[in-house]
Amino acid sequence: MAKPGALQRRPDADEPLVRGVRRTTRLLGGLFLLLGALVLIDLAMPARAGPVRLVIAAGLVLLAFLTFVDQHAIRALAERRRRETESVNRILQVLSRSVSPESIVSTIVEEVRAATRADHGVVARLRPNTRVIEATLVSASPSAAGPGHGRRRMDAAEARLAATRIAEAVRAVYGLKHTLAAPLITSAGVVGALVLSRRIEEPWPAGSVRILDDAAREAALALERAYAHAAAETAASTDALTGLPNRRYLEQLSALLGAGRRRGDAPGILMIDIDHFKRLNDAYGHQAGDLVLRAVADRLALALRRDDVPVRYGGEEFLVVLRHATVEQAVDVAQRIRLAVRAIDLRRLGIGAPVTVSVGVAVAPSRQASIGELVERADAALYEAKRAGRDRVAVAPVERPVAAIASAGR
Repeated sequence: MAKPGALQRRPDADEPLVRGVRRTTRLLGGLFLLLGALVLIDLAMPARAGPVRLVIAAGLVLLAFLTFVDQHAIRALAERRRRETESVNRILQVLSRSVSPESIVSTIVEEVRAATRADHGVVARLRPNTRVIEATLVSASPSAAGPGHGRRRMDAAEARLAATRIAEAVRAVYGLKHTLAAPLITSAGVVGALVLSRRIEEPWPAGSVRILDDAAREAALALERAYAHAAAETAASTDALTGLPNRRYLEQLSALLGAGRRRGDAPGILMIDIDHFKRLNDAYGHQAGDLVLRAVADRLALALRRDDVPVRYGGEEFLVVLRHATVEQAVDVAQRIRLAVRAIDLRRLGIGAPVTVSVGVAVAPSRQASIGELVERADAALYEAKRAGRDRVAVAPVERPVAAIASAGR
């Protein structure tokens, strides 16, 4: 049994062209021996030289023919190997330019399908941290699977079985026939398979097997790099304590919103600060303070609308990006957050008094205010809420930097 990470290959002897070259080479060797023996007979028995020389002449003609056939087959084999090398190099170039798992999957399967002249190509991969296999089909016929790509999700109870088992599932999903599969093997084990299919029922050439194996190995490495890069990017943009996006993510989102703003869009910002958090930390310890921060983050996420984005802004401050909201809608979200935090039960930590937050609200005016400007205005409104007594929502006026206070009972 092969060790983990190794790919099983068919020997070159399985390829008809290779077998032909080897047979011709053996015939040439045998013919050389025969002609040598005939020359010795001719020298030893001059009386019978006539018939022997006729046989030698015929042998020389046959030797010339077999030499021509052998050289032609060798050139054909070299040309096939050259095309295989070019196909693999092209696949490597495609992978080097692909940075996301989706682009790797879509490009690798099309390149391999074209290089092996298969009718269909499928990449079945295990989605990270799940038991779901996602399959992407590329067909030689544009009418198949819509524009050439189709996706189906399959239960991945057998995700770590051999590529042949994955190919069986792919055949069942897409109705494919005559498949050839190679496993996608990473440091985590078998995480999927690269599957080819064609309509004709003939043995797959050894060259196609080699291209598929090489492509599967390189695709697995590229996917592993892409997943690691995505995980690092996610970790860099996520607050470790609360699991919310951090300020780096906010900067990226601000750039996207600024570039994609349409006329009439009215984003808003909520600045949220936990009241008297330093006092709580000093009284109950930093561990209790961390638990409070997590609890507030959880309630914050539950109180938001689907398109709103919560951010751990720093310390005891949180921020919410409202993708589109009127002032009334923004205040309604802010009040939901305030009441949800106030309802947190901290008696298990020995904290009897409720945790409260103050919220500053800023919504984009008719002019196209930047996210940075909205953050400044929301921060000014938060300061007004603190000064007015905390545990309340303050709204920054649309055109003036003077905050209007929304009372806690609003």
